[in-house]
Amino acid sequence: SSGINAEWPFRPGNEFSINPISSIFTVSLGSTRNIIFNDTYLKKTTVHSATHGSLYSMTRDSQNFIKHRIDPEPDAVDGIRYSLTFRCVHWTYLNSTIAIGDSNFGPIEFGEGKMKVGKSTPGKVKFAAHVADIKPLDCVSYRNVVLMVGTNDLKQNSVRCKNDVRKIYQVYKSKILDIQKLHPTCKLYICPVLPCKRQDVNNKIRVFNTFIFDDLIQTTFGVTVVQGFRQFLAHNQEWTLSDALYKPDPTGLHINGPGTRLLVRLIKQCMYASKFDKGKINSNKSYRNALVHSARPP
Repeated sequence: SSGINAEWPFRPGNEFSINPISSIFTVSLGSTRNIIFNDTYLKKTTVHSATHGSLYSMTRDSQNFIKHRIDPEPDAVDGIRYSLTFRCVHWTYLNSTIAIGDSNFGPIEFGEGKMKVGKSTPGKVKFAAHVADIKPLDCVSYRNVVLMVGTNDLKQNSVRCKNDVRKIYQVYKSKILDIQKLHPTCKLYICPVLPCKRQDVNNKIRVFNTFIFDDLIQTTFGVTVVQGFRQFLAHNQEWTLSDALYKPDPTGLHINGPGTRLLVRLIKQCMYASKFDKGKINSNKSYRNALVHSARPP
């Protein structure tokens, strides 16, 4: 409640326990008061007159950019305003996750069951075929952001040398920096690009993953690389795929059901391990070597 001389300073409503795809509804009862909304993204201010019995709503996404306040009104005659606010809140939304990736993320589902992330981690999968398709604004309401994009860019015949791969990586890194700028408190988890059966593409994947390990995690605070991707390779063979985890197609670009289950398990292990690690999680040397390999890139 608020009287005529009461003041609410600017404040957001971006608690992580709120359902990331929900809306927040507020009913005003009593005296009319002006609510000032300050949009830090669009750089504009809007004033809403909250009359008795009126209702206004805000999306959860908007709470990352829009702060609201109520100024005192000393010239008002009298009256008290009551504000009834309704939010969809649950502790599991503290683990809300958006997984942005190519077709290998497609079979992943949130909820209970095989190939699913689990009921304690609600979220959604957002398809991004190419690095340029990553939309940072999609991430702003989620606690965790998982990325695995790059294969479709690297397999193009126009990508011929290390400098071409670097250009793709620079766009990728700029997307990550944009996500962090819009959502500085999110937890970012990066999946290295999976190997495939085409060795010409693998050469470019090695270079891309090298940039992830040698530049991204060394220069970008708050980024964690998902570990364990060596398990997608055949035992004791460098850059030879495990047939048990890939679909039987000539390109070897797509993982099968067991491969998806392994991918989900590795992501979950990384996310939950980071919850109990105060420091930055870096991949160990053997894991790095497995993905980057000692071969000289093109």
